[in-house]
This record gives sequence, C-alpha cells and structure tokens, in this order.
Amino acid sequence: MKDKELEIKEAQGRKSREIGRTNLIKLLTHLHYNPSTFTQLEKFNLFSKPVLMKHLKNLREEGLIQRKLENDKIIYYTTPRALEESVSYIVNLIREISPEDFEYALNFMTNNLLYLMAQTQRIIEEELKNNPENQSLKEKRDKLQSLREELLPWLREL
Repeated sequence: MKDKELEIKEAQGRKSREIGRTNLIKLLTHLHYNPSTFTQLEKFNLFSKPVLMKHLKNLREEGLIQRKLENDKIIYYTTPRALEESVSYIVNLIREISPEDFEYALNFMTNNLLYLMAQTQRIIEEELKNNPENQSLKEKRDKLQSLREELLPWLREL
C-alpha cells in the first residue's frame, strides 16, 4: 500500500511541476507579446501574488526577462533567450513524452498557438484603433484571421 501511495504522490508532483512549467511558458509568451507591469500580470491570473513575485525574480536572475522604468511604472519584458527557452522546452517535451501524455502535449501546443494568435489579434486591433488607415496592419489582421479560420477546424479535431 505504501508503494502505491508513494507512486501517486510522485505522479501528482510531476503533474504539478508540469503545470507550473506550462504556466511559466504562458507567462513568458505573454510578456514576449505584451510587456506588462506587475499589476497587469496579476490580472493574468496564472499565479498568486507571492508566487508571481518569486517567478519574476527567478526569471530575471536566469536572464529570461528584464525590467525597465516607464512613466514611473516597472515594465517586465522578455529577452531573446526567453523565446529560445520556450521553443527548447516544447522540443524536449515532445522528445521525452510518453504515448499516454502525447494528447496532453498536443493540447498544450494548441492552447499556446491559440493564445498567441488571440493576443496578436488583440494587439493589431488596438493598433488599428489608433491608426485606422494603416494598410499594413489591416493586411496582417486579415492574414491572421484567414489563418485562424483554416486552423481552427483542424485544431478542434486534436
């Protein structure tokens, strides 16, 4: 019985660490496309305030994010290394994944792709509000919308 309990606890620990890593990737992805203040990141609702503070400190120490002062606010943003780390994490995940967890990995990648597309669309729409005649932004918006329409049926099948 003890072996089974230990096995369950280890599995729960692995799952918890995986969720934590997934949330860190989401945080890095968010910061890559949306440099943010601490308050904005809190609203992102991935972590409690103390956990977010700890992660931001660790990510800064690892060189994955930096911060700058803008209009009396501290803005967090990613370094180029952060995107490399995110891609590397996904590649390693695919290499090491068991067949049972492959569906989870596909969902992880799909959710990140959909998130990136939604965030990109939101940013483009905000820019278009400020500059409604910008033809380049309109073309990007249209291409993104077309890609989403092509991908969504396929992604739903996963």
